[in-house]
Amino acid sequence: YTYTGESGTRGLVALGTDFPSKIIRLNPNQYGGKIVCQKGALLCASHTIDIEMEFAKKFTAGFFGGEGFVLQALTGDGD
Repeated sequence: YTYTGESGTRGLVALGTDFPSKIIRLNPNQYGGKIVCQKGALLCASHTIDIEMEFAKKFTAGFFGGEGFVLQALTGDGD
């Protein structure tokens, strides 16, 4: 999403959730080049980050693990 306002204007963007959580900045290169997270866990990323589908390896993950079968894999250079 790109917002283009009038020249010289300034603003503030606030992000939040209705679930208690913490927003942290991660770089995939610091985690072996790939971060696997729950589907929907990504809040925002630079245009150099690729989002791919990842599947849980264990069948029981969807029932007992809480994260389900479908996960997100984040790869690329950037934050």
